[in-house]
Parts: sequence; C-alpha cells; structure tokens
Amino acid sequence: MNTYETNTVEREGAPSRPATGVVALSTPECWRRIRSRDLGRIAVVIGMRPEVLPVNYRVVQETAVIRTAGGAKLKAAQLSPVCFEIDSWEERTGTGWSVMIHGHALEVRGPSDPLWTAAQEANIRPVAPGFRSRWVAIHADAVTGRYFSDGPTPWARSFGRR
Repeated sequence: MNTYETNTVEREGAPSRPATGVVALSTPECWRRIRSRDLGRIAVVIGMRPEVLPVNYRVVQETAVIRTAGGAKLKAAQLSPVCFEIDSWEERTGTGWSVMIHGHALEVRGPSDPLWTAAQEANIRPVAPGFRSRWVAIHADAVTGRYFSDGPTPWARSFGRR
C-alpha cells in the first residue's frame, strides 16, 4: 500500500495498530488530538501573501483560541478564511498525524462575548516575546485530520524495531 491509499483500520477514529498509508481521522479524534497540544500554526493572507505563523492556543467550547498582539496577523485573520494546523511526527517509528481547522477568526472582545470568560480561564501562555493582550477565536467550518505511516524508518529498523 502506498502513502496515497487509505488504510481504514480504526478504533474510535484512530489506528488500532501501526498501519502504513493514510488513515482519515474522525471529527472527535481530530478534536482529541487538537486538545493534546498547545502549539499550532495559523495560516492567513497578509498583503496578498500567505503566511503561516506559530501560535499557542487552547480549545474552548470546540473553538481554538489564541492570544496575539494587535497588528497584521490579527487584522488578516479577521478579513478572510483561516486555516489552523496542528501536527505530530515520530521519526523513530515513521508515524505521525496532522489535523486542520478550516474556518474563520473573530476577536473575543469582552464580557459580552460568550467565549470571554472561558478564554480568560484557558491559561494560554504565548511563548513569543511581547505582550499578547488580544484573544482570537478560530471557529471551525470543517475539521479534518489524517494519521500517516510508512512503518518504521530505516533508522528504527537498524535497531531491530519493525
């Protein structure tokens, strides 16, 4: 099976054993994986150019919430659709996954916003330097994900792992 074919061996949306190829993840499994991390990438268009920027985030009420400073990223995120991506890769085993949220971003502006209190309590800690006082919610129009594997890498095979 090549990496473009889909292996459908799943348990609750996740592979039940290491599989080669690509496995589509269920929506609940995508959200589980999104919740398992705190660093992702937001893709926005700034000045007619696509930009992919790392951001810290948390999931609040099935919505990814980031903290940012005012400026080009905040403005661009609110002007057009966004894509938010989270992934993981294990070189030793040759396995990984990638999840994307396609949607739109809106600033969480104050107590009248239903996400305000939960966003404040989410404990999002940006690792980028500087003051990040703005909260942005990425509302999902679609959530998709894939688990992928080519099996153990040559490095792993050299240590007897298969």
